[in-house]
Amino acid sequence: MLRKIIMMLFVVASMSFVFLSGCENDAQTGALVGGLGGAGLGALIGGRHHAGEGALIGGAVGAGGGYMIGNESDKAKTQQQIASVNAAANTAVVNIDNGNGSVTPVTLTRQGNMWVGPRGEQYMALPTPEQLRPLYGLYMQSPPPPQAAQAAVAPPQSQPAPAPAPSAPMVVASAPQQPAPMVYASAPPQPAPMMLAPPPSPVVVAPAPLYVPEYYTWDGYEYVGWCGVQYVYWGPRGWLVCDTVILGRFHGWERYHPDWRREATRYHDHDRGHEPHR
Repeated sequence: MLRKIIMMLFVVASMSFVFLSGCENDAQTGALVGGLGGAGLGALIGGRHHAGEGALIGGAVGAGGGYMIGNESDKAKTQQQIASVNAAANTAVVNIDNGNGSVTPVTLTRQGNMWVGPRGEQYMALPTPEQLRPLYGLYMQSPPPPQAAQAAVAPPQSQPAPAPAPSAPMVVASAPQQPAPMVYASAPPQPAPMMLAPPPSPVVVAPAPLYVPEYYTWDGYEYVGWCGVQYVYWGPRGWLVCDTVILGRFHGWERYHPDWRREATRYHDHDRGHEPHR
């Protein structure tokens, strides 16, 4: 039985080698390698009695797993190839002839509808070498033109002219000096007059109204009288209108003295300003 397993593995390995040489991508390679490894592992796990079944099951599982791993590798390679193609399609190199036998390559990148240079400048179309030469070209500076030598011609020697006779010195009268303007000191500024606020006007206190009752009586606490349409009482400043406390106390006394008006004291003019009589 062991001999059969070894022969089966040898046959599978031989077939895998043949197929590996013709695989076109990593998915196929992974399927074959996974199938070979799975078949061998399945045969070992199945033992003597189930080596064939184990090899088949292991080969199927290994082939599926190897195919999935190889397929992911193929996808990654495809993405890299697409990125390389896109980069090559969006990149251009313009060679600038420097005129001295050297060439300066300038790489430009397409971004949308624009071409962008290495320094970030943008062009509506792919620029020509003449357009790029001012930024990236090497100019050969020619030597300055030779300067023409100037012949030094000595001036002819002439006889010295006779010295002029001395003349009288010329006296120029200067203009009279103007006197300096006289500056008068100005008077110091006068301080602004101080405005005093007028004194406040006197507060006029209106005198308290004077009430004169028609008649009055003593209720045990104070004198209470009747004046027109209201009750008044005798206070420290004369007759005043009764407040609620005094009026309530008087009405309580009035319930027990309903005929107090007949026994009340009449108020006379000569009593004005004097304390009432009981």
